Amino acid sequence: MAGKRNREKAELAPRNGRGRPTALTPQVQKGICASIAAGCYVETAVQLAGISRRVFYDWMKRGHSGEEPFAEFLHTVQVAISSSERDAIKLVKITDPKWWLGHRFRDRWGSSERRDEPQKPEIPEATGAAFDPSLLTVPELKRLTELGAEVQELHDKGLPADAIEAEFTDLHDKGTRNGKGEAG
Repeated sequence: MAGKRNREKAELAPRNGRGRPTALTPQVQKGICASIAAGCYVETAVQLAGISRRVFYDWMKRGHSGEEPFAEFLHTVQVAISSSERDAIKLVKITDPKWWLGHRFRDRWGSSERRDEPQKPEIPEATGAAFDPSLLTVPELKRLTELGAEVQELHDKGLPADAIEAEFTDLHDKGTRNGKGEAG
């Protein structure tokens, strides 16, 4: 049975120019890139796709040399990494804009304290707990990002955003340690 599955898989997989099929199928590429774009480490993404880290890094190396389909794979992985970074930045800008400004525009918004000493993160006094995005589901994080953008857009236009801010606050509070906006 396993031999038959391997033959069927080999018939579907593209050839790698060396005479034998590669495990890099469109489905594998899509799965790896979706996991990376969602924020997974490479090790997690390849495990979910059913390949080894060694194979992944071999494909990346071959992509750097321009060999197809690995060059396309390399490009798609790079886009997924950039997408993941963009999504994380959107979330940070909404949940802690002061921190983001201080890191992105250090000269204008950064702390005047010595930068070579590690700083302890401040916990807002109003809630008593730091926001932890791992406490929210992916759909909740996406909705929080959308709400933050909507609130910002309304504020930029000078319009009230009370209803949206309430939903944003509810989701943000859920992302604290005990789900109630309180430490402990």
